[in-house]
Amino acid sequence: MGNNFEKGFDGFGGLTPVQDEKKTMKLSRQAMTALMMALQKSLVEQSDIVPVLEGWQLADSDDGLIVLNPPLVRLPDDMEGDA
Repeated sequence: MGNNFEKGFDGFGGLTPVQDEKKTMKLSRQAMTALMMALQKSLVEQSDIVPVLEGWQLADSDDGLIVLNPPLVRLPDDMEGDA
């Protein structure tokens, strides 16, 4: 597979590699849960989710992509007994 590039498909007018053979992948339920946890954490903390997603280590499994280092969400001390 060579380095073929096609212009403009990354949404920012940049160069995007064109793959000769495409392998489709899906997120596992674990990865979807990790994504929802990262989104919730970024909303609560009013922080950018992009650095969290960029730091993810992904692996392929029989169930789809999994996140090897999912985000940790901690409850404030005053919320632990409110269940």
